[in-house]
Amino acid sequence: MSFSILSTIRQAAHAHKTLIIEYQPKDGSTYEQREIEPFSFRPEGTTDRLMAWDVDKQGVRSFLMENIRSARMTEHTFIPKYPIEL
Repeated sequence: MSFSILSTIRQAAHAHKTLIIEYQPKDGSTYEQREIEPFSFRPEGTTDRLMAWDVDKQGVRSFLMENIRSARMTEHTFIPKYPIEL
């Protein structure tokens, strides 16, 4: 996992800004972009899962950190639906 990705995720969460991430789903298909509201990490084996509200899918989703290729903070703000634990 890239330190810059982790740093961007934490900055966005504390600033209540959404993120655009490039993520490879567990089925190994091509990377897709998701706009998310990050709120927590959950340990899973040797990696962590990023817990977030998926803006487009309108639900909580988890993302394996090792499958996130990039993260970019947007100017879109959000009101946290869950406590920010990042």
